[in-house]
Amino acid sequence: GTLQSLTISPDAATLAVAGERTVIWSLAERREQCRVAGHTAQVNCVVFSHDGRTLATAGKDDTLRLWRTHTWQLEATFEGHRADIESLTFAPDDRTLASVDAHGLINLWDRSSGALDMIASGQGRLWCVALSPDGRTMATTSKDATVKLWDLVRDRARIPVKVPTSSVQSFAFARNGKTLTVADNGGRVWTFDAIDGRLVAAQRFDDERIVCAALSDDANSLVTAGETGVVAHWDLVSGRRIRELTAPESNVLHLFVSSGGAWIAASLGRGVFLWDHSNGSPKRLEGAGIDRIEFSPRGDSLTTCQFGFTRPTLWNLADGIARGMEGAGHRTPIAALAFSADGGTLATGADEGSVILWNVQSLRRLVPLYGHTSGVCSLAFSPDGRTLASGGLDGLVRLWDLDSQMDLATLEGHSGPVRQICFSKDGMTLATSGEAKGGGSEMFLWPTTSGR
Repeated sequence: GTLQSLTISPDAATLAVAGERTVIWSLAERREQCRVAGHTAQVNCVVFSHDGRTLATAGKDDTLRLWRTHTWQLEATFEGHRADIESLTFAPDDRTLASVDAHGLINLWDRSSGALDMIASGQGRLWCVALSPDGRTMATTSKDATVKLWDLVRDRARIPVKVPTSSVQSFAFARNGKTLTVADNGGRVWTFDAIDGRLVAAQRFDDERIVCAALSDDANSLVTAGETGVVAHWDLVSGRRIRELTAPESNVLHLFVSSGGAWIAASLGRGVFLWDHSNGSPKRLEGAGIDRIEFSPRGDSLTTCQFGFTRPTLWNLADGIARGMEGAGHRTPIAALAFSADGGTLATGADEGSVILWNVQSLRRLVPLYGHTSGVCSLAFSPDGRTLASGGLDGLVRLWDLDSQMDLATLEGHSGPVRQICFSKDGMTLATSGEAKGGGSEMFLWPTTSGR
């Protein structure tokens, strides 16, 4: 059959040959020793660990398999690629493996746990991968005849999402966590694979000139506002307009959708206009200069911040009564809001770089968090409520352990301010979007197990 790859063990005693089957040869005896079977398609690559105790194989069935060389029994099977695996290698300490595939995805595997980091190379089909002796630098070659060097400390936990717009307005993960949907301020919507960042589908909604848009938290519907103040609610699955609403003013600044889609809110110049999605009935909350809105997960209240304010305001949607938070606020105006998944905690971020946690029931300040060197402009709680992610004007994303109020990790990769943050429903992936240096927008997916 076809010969795809071969490798000799470190002690020069064994030869492994891969193709339609994987054959192990004894070099001393010059004969076939055995065959390892397990792959369901052609094996493209084979490599021994540096200590010679393990053989790794991978190929067209998109799996990577480890075999114990003293028994030739299967040790582990790793799944994470969605295309033919073309090359793999062990790190110098044999604790990590790197593999590359035909879609340009690089996977870094923790050998003992099977934990996975992914890097979308942007090189197209990858042919070969190699690691430096210190394990810090990786080289990949590709179909486009380029060689790319990667700093594994910097690059390993970041997957770029190439959104063809300079104005990302809203994004949300699907309930199953498999896709990420992104909307811009022109009525365009893109759906990406949440594992490798590949574009899956694109849609456009343009009945009139759209000035702002917002996605529901399950990525199933889109709300848009036009220049004339017409607010439209769209079903993204069918592409059908669900409902048309009219704002009392044409200058809709921002749109927001509550968890579950029960409420739609439009930020206007002199307050917030709300619609009950079940019947389209309107309600207005008065407040000059309301810039930011965040619905509670239960949908029974929302919080707002006004231009120049250093403490947030909590509104009861049943009676429209507003209550201000108590205790010392930020030193500078609030720029970001986020509720925890249970609705019990509110986080606010401000221009001076601080984050404050507030108790929603008592309206009292809980604790401040400091770490950003400039303003905080985006916030998101993990679904389990244990972690808070904050994005800053400094281009950094910080992960906070809320039990200890300690900084868990700092994610580096953005070249400009990080304007939006969102966790997947299982909490395993973080999506971030911001302004790219020199103009435009940039977006990344981060496996949160790596971040922690």
